[in-house]
Amino acid sequence: MHEKSIATSFTAAVLALACALALGAIAFSQSRSFRDSFERMAERDIRLLTEITAERLARALEAGDLPEVRNLASLRQREGVRVTVLEASGGVVFDTATDRREDHSRRDEFKRSLAAGESVVIRRSDTLGVFMLYSARKVGDHVIRLAVPYREVMEPVRRARLGLAISAVVGLLVAFAVFAITRRLSQRIDALATERDAQKRKLAEAARMERFRREFVENVSHEIKTPLAGVVGAVEMLVEGKTDGDERRSLLAIAQKESGRIEALVEDILNLARLEHAAASSANFPLCDIGEIANSTADRYRRAADRDGVMIHRSIQEGVIARADREKLDAAIGNLISNALKYGGGADIEVSVRTVNSHVEIAVRDKGPGIPAEHLPRLFERFYRIDKARSRALGGTGLGLAIVKHIALLHGGKARCESTLGKGSAFIVELPCA
Repeated sequence: MHEKSIATSFTAAVLALACALALGAIAFSQSRSFRDSFERMAERDIRLLTEITAERLARALEAGDLPEVRNLASLRQREGVRVTVLEASGGVVFDTATDRREDHSRRDEFKRSLAAGESVVIRRSDTLGVFMLYSARKVGDHVIRLAVPYREVMEPVRRARLGLAISAVVGLLVAFAVFAITRRLSQRIDALATERDAQKRKLAEAARMERFRREFVENVSHEIKTPLAGVVGAVEMLVEGKTDGDERRSLLAIAQKESGRIEALVEDILNLARLEHAAASSANFPLCDIGEIANSTADRYRRAADRDGVMIHRSIQEGVIARADREKLDAAIGNLISNALKYGGGADIEVSVRTVNSHVEIAVRDKGPGIPAEHLPRLFERFYRIDKARSRALGGTGLGLAIVKHIALLHGGKARCESTLGKGSAFIVELPCA
């Protein structure tokens, strides 16, 4: 969420910056056009001023009236225009800017005016050392030249460009401000969204826990009710004293069996509760030979298997080592073997241990009737039974596979089931390798 807010604010800032740069590019392009237009306008103005001045100076020069020449030149000088009167050879007759009498025969504006009658040139002044806009016009045996500082002519353009530069800086600052503001707003929105999501998760978790508590109480009550009814019924008949010796023994056997079911159920509930509150980590467990544990557990169930006419085959890979709680892992394998004996339809069982990639695989397989696919996702839930009546008749509590799952989780692993109808089932516990 935080990365998304940064991306959003960054996008906004990039868009603002792109707009500022686009406007800057357009403005810069227009400023060049403005400069060229302004330059052409300045050239036209000074050419016109040169033409007017040349006509007046021509009459004064023709009459040999040097004071009038000086008067007209001084008038232009007060307007910020330099006036130079040159001979056809390039010599200086009069210059408002200097008393030096340099040879101007090689100056561009002078040569062009002799050739074309007039010229406008922008160049660096050899006399003043600054760039000037020159306009020269040939009048009789003289060339009249007017000049203005190029910087002063282009001052409006410079100011316009300065304004554009300031606008660009302001645009960058605005883009940065947009980025900062949108980022802070996005972070605040994300914080509120995170807080809202956390509240939703808490409410959902509270609802889930309440639903779990209610279902758990209902399941436990239901599971205890049946064997408890058997115990209560048998005791009531014994208390009435209307039974003979054989019937009393039968009633006591019923009470004992149903009490055992209640005891097993309570024990499984306590074991499951302890597993659910244990930390899911195998880091502190000792290194164990998993094959040796599986062999020991299979040995413990061999008598029950013989009684049911079932063979327990073994496929144990040697040297399979993992960190494990021996007692809990023995209980998990025992639950799987017990389930296979109860629900495997009298078919033989195989207990296997092997390493697969980076984990240890412990599997208990049978060749029984198999399990319908729709039941597989829920097999490891508490009190979930495929055939409730048959499970109770066989003495199951409905918690065995849930205990297996939590033992696997406690070791940092997982439990799963694979089954095909008519071909049997495989219950598998995967643990991390040491």
